[in-house]
Amino acid sequence: MPPKAKAKDKQRSKSRSKSRSRSKSRSRREEMAERRSLPERTAFSIEYPGFVNNVDKAILTLGGSERVSRHATSGIDERGPVQLRYRYNDPISHPINGQKFETENLLIKVTKRARRLKSATGEVLGPVELVSEKAEIVAVIDKTARFRKLADFQFIVPKGDPLTQIAKALSRVDIDEAKRLCDSGVLDSSLDASTGYIPAP
Repeated sequence: MPPKAKAKDKQRSKSRSKSRSRSKSRSRREEMAERRSLPERTAFSIEYPGFVNNVDKAILTLGGSERVSRHATSGIDERGPVQLRYRYNDPISHPINGQKFETENLLIKVTKRARRLKSATGEVLGPVELVSEKAEIVAVIDKTARFRKLADFQFIVPKGDPLTQIAKALSRVDIDEAKRLCDSGVLDSSLDASTGYIPAP
């Protein structure tokens, strides 16, 4: 085969390979997901160390909705640690301290619509049929609270103990009740008999 024919064959093979690569790139572009812009709305997430069955009680263990909103609107190093108390009604319980971190996560809302065939009596006939499914980016999670440190020793004091009563009076800023308990002498006798309530070192 003359050299000119060889050169033409090489050019034809190169052009064919280029056309194939272009067709593959086009098919890949068609298979790619649709591009969407991220929302300007931001959110604050908390990695709760436990199973949450009641959202209201979980918020109370974090100090209430007002304290959670303060952490959400403040900076990473502001407002101190995020404190978690499993026994939020016990003023002597020690909190578990969490730390806030900067994150770049997405909050995605998934909506599923299903269809159920029911009889005249209301009985479900057959399996549930999925009609549509939609995913939507709601917000960007820019801050996340995580509880990664070791918890402090926890000790439980009976409700009728004067230590608990004084702590509750001080939490309510009831000075008269705290003075009455201190002057009654019950606190001194309780300290002598309550050595078992002292936490471990």
